[in-house]
Amino acid sequence: ILYRNGPRKFGIDGDRVAHILDADGLVLRLEFRDPNNGAEGQSGRLHFTSRFVETEGFKEESETKYFTKRGTFGTAPRGLRSIFGEPKRNGLNFDPEPKPSILSRMAANAFQVDIKNTANTQVIAFGGKVLALW
Repeated sequence: ILYRNGPRKFGIDGDRVAHILDADGLVLRLEFRDPNNGAEGQSGRLHFTSRFVETEGFKEESETKYFTKRGTFGTAPRGLRSIFGEPKRNGLNFDPEPKPSILSRMAANAFQVDIKNTANTQVIAFGGKVLALW
C-alpha cells in the first residue's frame, strides 16, 4: 500500500485560494495487489481510493462556503460582507480575484493569529491509522 498526500481542494464555492499550498489536502491510497493470489491468467491489479482530509478548517469552510481561517501563503478571510461586499466568484478554473482592499483584510484578520491546518504536506501510517501532516 502506498499513501500520497497533496493539495487538491483549490477553492470554496467558486472562490479560489491565493496559493496552491493553501489548498486542503487529499490523501491518495494505492494498493498493489499480488498477481499470484488472483485467478489464473489474471495480471496484478492496482486499487485506487482518495479522500479529503477533514480538518476542523475543512469542515468549517465546507459549511459556511467561504474562507474562515488564514492560509500560510496568502489566502485570507474577507472583512464584513455587509460593508465590503461578496467576493467575485470566477470559479476554480480561473485566476484568483485580486486581493480584497486593505481595510477588508484588516477587518477580517486583525486579531486572527491562528493559521489553517491544511494537512496537505505529508502522510504516514502509524499505529493502525493514517495521519496527514501539515
